[in-house]
Amino acid sequence: MSDTSEPARLIIAGVASGVGKTTIATGLMAALVAQGLRVQGYKVGPDYIDPTYHRVATGRPSYNLDTWLSSQKMVRQRFEAGMHTADIALIEGVMGLFDGRKGTLDTASTAEVARLLNAPVLLVIDVAHMGQSAAALVAGFRDLDPRVRVAGVLLNRVASPDHEATLRYAIEQWTGIPVFGVLRRDPSLTLPFRHLGLLPAPEANIEVQALGNTIAQALNIDTIVQLAYAAGPLPPETTEEANRDDVPYHHSLLETLSKVPSIRVGFALDNAFSFYYPETLEEFARLGVEVVPFSPLNDPYPPDDLDLLYFGGGFPELFAEQLAANQTMLAGVRSVIQCGVPVYAECGGYMYLGKECIDAANRSHTVVGVLPYTFRMGTERAQLGYREIITVRETLIGPAGTRLRGHEFHWSHLTEPLARDDAAYEREGGEKTREGYANSTILASYMHVPFAANPQIMTNLLHNCLLQREARNEQERCT
Repeated sequence: MSDTSEPARLIIAGVASGVGKTTIATGLMAALVAQGLRVQGYKVGPDYIDPTYHRVATGRPSYNLDTWLSSQKMVRQRFEAGMHTADIALIEGVMGLFDGRKGTLDTASTAEVARLLNAPVLLVIDVAHMGQSAAALVAGFRDLDPRVRVAGVLLNRVASPDHEATLRYAIEQWTGIPVFGVLRRDPSLTLPFRHLGLLPAPEANIEVQALGNTIAQALNIDTIVQLAYAAGPLPPETTEEANRDDVPYHHSLLETLSKVPSIRVGFALDNAFSFYYPETLEEFARLGVEVVPFSPLNDPYPPDDLDLLYFGGGFPELFAEQLAANQTMLAGVRSVIQCGVPVYAECGGYMYLGKECIDAANRSHTVVGVLPYTFRMGTERAQLGYREIITVRETLIGPAGTRLRGHEFHWSHLTEPLARDDAAYEREGGEKTREGYANSTILASYMHVPFAANPQIMTNLLHNCLLQREARNEQERCT
């Protein structure tokens, strides 16, 4: 086990998106697991898909480290919690090393996390169209912020031994930073993509062990492990961390939950719906909530006796025909919602609750129909980025005026204007557009929310589940 005061840790960062970070990080995790190490994976930023590869490689959940969606303190706590049962942490960066939330210098960037955790960085460069100039790139990344330790370089898509020799000599002579590994140009090392990025690992069906073997041969594994173990102590808390309230839940909620039958949450989980942060489900379990997975694609009905239906994001547009064909599931979901069971839906789940989903081939598929909207897949990205919103009415997660942060990434859009009276929230900053759908038992929108980073939101949601349960029980007593 890694010393929790000086945990072995390393960041796999890139000079840009698409340079091979996920391939290298996943392969390195698999290689270290093969050596008998307990590897804890992390992903900088809000991405759902890359952590699925980490999980396949390590056999354990991979956690997101996002300072804007949560806080610096929560990022540190999440990191330290994961290391209690691990030997070494491998943290995959997001985009380029210094890329973060727009309008800021490097908030929510890999560089910010590297400073926060005092973690050495291995910089991945796609050198397919580059020679000695790679040294200038490395020097720039090394010098931009001296607080970020660029400790080594990994070269991807190297053409030949001569190309490798040219790159190594230039980088090491001009920058003094060692090259820790080289991957040749190999189409088999390219992970499969589609419109939202990489295919989730369960669909990609990658041979993780083979990838690990390739990485073990291409990288100087022993030196990389030594670098991680020499990372040193975690830095002291920042002022922002020290001043943040540590009490995550109202004691009244915890007391209430201990006295009532467990809340049952049915959450959709299959190839159409898979975007959930593991810490959200773990937090439900910690609070005594019974979390029951079900498949809208394959199961005939939703689970019985639910207090909440939870539809995460995913790819319902790719499975719309199969979802629409499961008539018993559609009727069951519709019936559960009409009986007053609360439902929370994000992005793909939002689409599933609509009247119709029109796929990329312009085929219309009838879905649940509890929302008065049709969703159409576009030919280009509709939204991508962080969001800060304020609710415009009372919802399942709190009173009107509740503020929270999340992110969006989708190619679909509503085919008709959103009814203003149905809107859930108003976007902060810029054009204050109203979005989402809310009533007393439904909250659905395109926004993904990290519940574990919003304890008050989780508190309000579970409290409303209990209130709605009591209302249903009272109605049954009166009939």
